[in-house]
Amino acid sequence: MKVLIADDDKISRMLLRSSVQRWGYDVVLAENGRQAWEILGEPEPPPMAILDWMMPDATGPELCRRVRENLREPYTYILLLTSKSTKDDTVE
Repeated sequence: MKVLIADDDKISRMLLRSSVQRWGYDVVLAENGRQAWEILGEPEPPPMAILDWMMPDATGPELCRRVRENLREPYTYILLLTSKSTKDDTVE
């Protein structure tokens, strides 16, 4: 199974890639929200996406909204990574 990892921090991206590959998944990388959206818009996008909350060109929550608005099949599972901790951020 392919997993998209989108994070603008290179070190975080590489650490995540290493872990996900060790678990036996194929990894597709994106450096920003634009690249992530292009990958998620492909005819057969990865069924799982690990997105950084804060990225240039589109944030993780923005990408999540876009994916959900398209209601594509098969379903895309999304994990948002963040160091944000306020109640408002969690609600978003």
